[in-house]
Amino acid sequence: MVARSRSWAVYGLLLAALSLLLAPLAIGSQASSAATRNGAQIPLSEVSRHHCHDGAYPEIRCFDDEESRDTDAVTGVEQGKAVGTVEKFLAPVARASSSYYVVWYEHSNYGGASYMTAFSHSDLTAIGWNDVISSFKSINGQRPKWYDGAGYSGDTWQWAAGAWVSYVGNNANDRFSSVRNLP
Repeated sequence: MVARSRSWAVYGLLLAALSLLLAPLAIGSQASSAATRNGAQIPLSEVSRHHCHDGAYPEIRCFDDEESRDTDAVTGVEQGKAVGTVEKFLAPVARASSSYYVVWYEHSNYGGASYMTAFSHSDLTAIGWNDVISSFKSINGQRPKWYDGAGYSGDTWQWAAGAWVSYVGNNANDRFSSVRNLP
């Protein structure tokens, strides 16, 4: 009887770990996410005022400049700085499956605040980025698809793989509400 209880406990832990790995695949409400700026916690609504990345999901890390963000996005996650015991345990697996695919910007010509993501975002309102994106860079040969409605609904825009778009155009400017990486 004790052996069966232990087996179910192990299966339960594995199921919990799997759910943590799959959760970041589509970030929506961000209810379980936290944001930090230079190591101090900030409200998720302030993410759009800084240069941030989600490579340490569920933590969104923000910085005062792009260079600091980019350095942390590469070295911070590789050094296993993910928050919490479970996340540290799962960090190597999460790193293997998370590859940044787009950096978006508040203003045209890659100006203003920015956000680098490895995940789909079903509602950009959750991180303060709804209807404020004017330019973006597709990275790692990827091809983001943008939607003007939350939940991947409404009008869509998609450029070529690897496109650097200095201005999304008058029709798309400040209209993106969700994004995901689609070939």
